[in-house]
Amino acid sequence: MNRTLQILITFLIFNSCNKDDKNAPIPENENSIFISAVDISSYPEISNSNPTFYDLEGNQSDFFSILKDHRINTVRLRLWVNPINQHSGFNEVKQFSETLKTNGFKTWLTLHYSDTWADPAHQETPIQWQGINFTQLKDSVYNYTEKVMTELLPDYIQIGNEINHGLMHPYGLRDGDGEFQKLLQAGCTGAKAADSSVITILHYAGYTGAKSFYQTVDSVDYDWIGLSYYPKWHGTDLGFLSATCFELQDTFQRPVALVETSYPFTLN
Repeated sequence: MNRTLQILITFLIFNSCNKDDKNAPIPENENSIFISAVDISSYPEISNSNPTFYDLEGNQSDFFSILKDHRINTVRLRLWVNPINQHSGFNEVKQFSETLKTNGFKTWLTLHYSDTWADPAHQETPIQWQGINFTQLKDSVYNYTEKVMTELLPDYIQIGNEINHGLMHPYGLRDGDGEFQKLLQAGCTGAKAADSSVITILHYAGYTGAKSFYQTVDSVDYDWIGLSYYPKWHGTDLGFLSATCFELQDTFQRPVALVETSYPFTLN
């Protein structure tokens, strides 16, 4: 995926939605929630250059105030285990997470379980976990996830990022002998051990093949289905996307969230 600063809108579809009227306003009650989010994981690095931010009217303004003025209520942050450049590592993400909470945002943490980008084509085991046996890796995932939850206390946590083909290869290949599911369960269990109220999410890139993927992980105890949706790669048929979301919701009895999306600034 494009590694530019991602602006994403996250839509959460709950079982309480009225399927006969998809255009009806989302009811504001305890059974539904609307998440309007941005992924600004690169902001700590960007802020080192002391940038100036402007609103749509050209007025200089505080960056977080601009987000709030546009009804952003949640910030998504990636977390790498031991990144080479130190950005998106534990200490930076912890400090930034605290800043975001002070400014009134909920936090959504994406654990890549990697030292760098994880996506369908790249699922590299962190260097410090390479060469250990599977039982040790599973314990490491549990302990790491529990520590992250305990110290960062996100409202939402992704166990992996775009894990279409598994995570931490070669240990957690999706088509392996069940190790993939065991690693996911270790992450989910570790997160809930620290905070039973946290929302755990499994994240698939795209929607073609999503049903088969979530059948593969149906033995895992997790809370939400998460999808990436980029029109450039996944098509522009929003009707098909919507129908897929409702089918996943009905089949697996879990809310469905679009956890990554973007649209080009220009079509030129």
